Amino acid sequence: MHKSLINKKNNWLKVKMVKKKVKKQKALVVKKSPEQVKKDLILFEKGIGRLRELKKELSRLDTRGFSREERTIRLKLKNVSDIPLIEKGIKILRLKIDKKYRPKHRRTKKTPYKQIIKNIKDLEKNMPEVEKNVLRLNKKLSKVQERKKQEKEKEKARVKARVKAREKAKLKESLEKQEKRKVLSEIRNKEKG
Repeated sequence: MHKSLINKKNNWLKVKMVKKKVKKQKALVVKKSPEQVKKDLILFEKGIGRLRELKKELSRLDTRGFSREERTIRLKLKNVSDIPLIEKGIKILRLKIDKKYRPKHRRTKKTPYKQIIKNIKDLEKNMPEVEKNVLRLNKKLSKVQERKKQEKEKEKARVKARVKAREKAKLKESLEKQEKRKVLSEIRNKEKG
């Protein structure tokens, strides 16, 4: 009895899921008026007619040596929405057959070897100019270094002069103090004696 209840439950769940799927599919169906359906059908018929014309056109071309291109075009002949792509493919195939097809130029990567050689040649051309610039910069650098050296020496001389001036001032001060003390001590000695 237990197994039968489980089976019934599973069957019920399956039926419920199928009903949900059907509801979703019904919701996706777009209702169109009969005139719109008729227009769509006429457009589709015209598309099929154009596909047949393109198929005949492809069959008339001598596609020896271009089997891959022919195969890709034939695969597209089954879909009406691919008509512009098919027309473009046939046009390109015709040009290839007539040897007038030039693919759009895409940037191709230059081989590193060729690029390196080109760079070396450019450097060789510019070498005299580079050497002149290096010499000119070396001269400027030596002048700047000489100026800095002179400025350092001047600064040292200024510092020495300041230090000497301070020492003189201190010495003068100390001498003046000593003289004042002597004078004071003499005055005191005279007063006492």
